[in-house]
Amino acid sequence: MIRLDSLVHADGLNNVEYIGGDLFIKFSEKLKGLRGFSSLDTISGSLVVENCDSLESMLGLDSLSFIGNDISIVSNGNLRSLNGLENITMSGGSIFLRDLPLLSSLDGLQNLEHVGGFYEIDETGISNFSGMEKLRMVDRLLDIDENVNLLTLEGLNNVDSLGGALRVVNNSSLMDCSVLCRLITEGKIEGNISILFNASGCSNIQEIIEDGCFISTSNPMDQSLNFEVFPNPAESQIYLRSSYGDLPEVKVIIRNAQGNTIVELACPRIYDNTDFEIDLNSYQAGIYYISIFNQNGVQSKSFTVIK
Repeated sequence: MIRLDSLVHADGLNNVEYIGGDLFIKFSEKLKGLRGFSSLDTISGSLVVENCDSLESMLGLDSLSFIGNDISIVSNGNLRSLNGLENITMSGGSIFLRDLPLLSSLDGLQNLEHVGGFYEIDETGISNFSGMEKLRMVDRLLDIDENVNLLTLEGLNNVDSLGGALRVVNNSSLMDCSVLCRLITEGKIEGNISILFNASGCSNIQEIIEDGCFISTSNPMDQSLNFEVFPNPAESQIYLRSSYGDLPEVKVIIRNAQGNTIVELACPRIYDNTDFEIDLNSYQAGIYYISIFNQNGVQSKSFTVIK
């Protein structure tokens, strides 16, 4: 369905339940609705909806429950809602939401749990990620770019795994990136982390970690994970010491200023009267972040290596 200039509604397709390839809906400027696809359940390939400037929502695709490859909703200047995609729980490929200036909410994708490729949310009108609470996993890049109204990443709280990189850039109003603390400090991001050119509070990874991640135990009143790092700055080694008794069966992760994991150590116990030594001879000069976590939660601190 490409360049159908007189098409207003996709009528006459109500009996279509399965598409064995891709569904392209592109450059149909008068298209206002997708009600003709009311019986469509499966697209084995990709769903592509692009440059349909009269389309306001995805209503009509309410029966669609499986898309085998990508979902690309791009450059639809009047699109205000993703309602109609409520039955999508996963995408076999990537999801691209780009150049949608009037899209103020991700409602419609509230049952999405898994993105099998990239998840790119660029140049939309959203202010938060409300509606994304069920999302658990993105297999490749998560890209959040140039969303001028975006204030917070709240809604992404339950994402537990990023199989690729994280890119949060050029969101001029974005002040709250605290939901990234757990992903960063617990090593849930496998690729590089780029946090750049957002508002104060989320302008770089150092700011996020120092402002938002240092009190991050599951119970804020539980002090059992408190620890000291010394000396700081350090040249050749640092020592860890528990502030409140022994720390049994902890894991230690050290990351550089870009958020990349430098070392991960499984420590059976850190005693309150014995310092745990970490060798820094192979470390370059700079700022590093150290996280200790166990069943109680996680605590993070920074230290500086000088050479």
